[in-house]
Amino acid sequence: MNAAFKKRLKTWLLIALVCLGIHDLMLALAVIINTGSFSWSAFRELAVSRLTQPGDATWYLDIAQNGYAKDGEKAIALVFYPLYPMLIRLLGFVTGDLALAGQIISRVSYCAASILLYELILLDGTERQA
Repeated sequence: MNAAFKKRLKTWLLIALVCLGIHDLMLALAVIINTGSFSWSAFRELAVSRLTQPGDATWYLDIAQNGYAKDGEKAIALVFYPLYPMLIRLLGFVTGDLALAGQIISRVSYCAASILLYELILLDGTERQA
């Protein structure tokens, strides 16, 4: 491995760690605001509930667990793209928990998107700007 590639890899790792740190700091602040103090159990509960309860999360988890329904109330889930539920299902075999698999995929995707944004800025600007 050459030195330039090692430096780029270190930069990517730093970006990923900073992004995850900011995300977890915001979760910790949300726990403090909601409960008045910080506890790891409340932090974990909030992290899990963010994936399993709001918005489309329940649909994606249901698709990952049961697949797409052809008719009935759940047939509306056909509007959701299949990649995310497929990844959840695949990683769910390893983790044994679909919600945990979804969190891992979301966090990895967040880090990857942050790194890609850095690289995109780097195309038009300097490393300092990126």
